[in-house]
Amino acid sequence: MFRHRSKLRVSPGRANVAIAVADDARDRIDEVAAACRARGLIHTSTLTEIGVLMGSAELDSLPRLRAVPGVMAVELERACRVRAQRPAVN
Repeated sequence: MFRHRSKLRVSPGRANVAIAVADDARDRIDEVAAACRARGLIHTSTLTEIGVLMGSAELDSLPRLRAVPGVMAVELERACRVRAQRPAVN
């Protein structure tokens, strides 16, 4: 599994996003990325093999990103904490 950690500091009205590109648009992923940048995406990486664009965007620009032809989904990064398990005491 690929883990992406953006070096950008995200402001309160901004979120890290992963944009899934539709299968039929993967051959023009660069065009989809350009259209997303024009609608507010700060594009940090492209995962061409799986059709995903990574970056950050203002929360109010998410509907515009979802409307880009070729975009299948826009997912927000969610914080997740996993507690270390303590060894069982017998």
